[in-house]
Amino acid sequence: GLRAGLDASWRAADFDAMSMFYGILRKDEQLRATLRLSHSRVKLMGFAPVLELEYTKRTSTIPIYSFDDVSAQVGLTKRF
Repeated sequence: GLRAGLDASWRAADFDAMSMFYGILRKDEQLRATLRLSHSRVKLMGFAPVLELEYTKRTSTIPIYSFDDVSAQVGLTKRF
């Protein structure tokens, strides 16, 4: 049948040194969520395809380090 998994993580980072270019301390927060889907009845040479979707958002006091990213991966898995 259908298998689904969801992982989420949150991370905060405080940097000790002042930025030479921005003149402020860098502080980041990052959120990541990953959804993984597979179906055991769908087979490709004995393997089940896996679809993984990931979203990452980082906010920073220094704008160049802030971003939103969405990615997708397709792979194969085999359960023993």
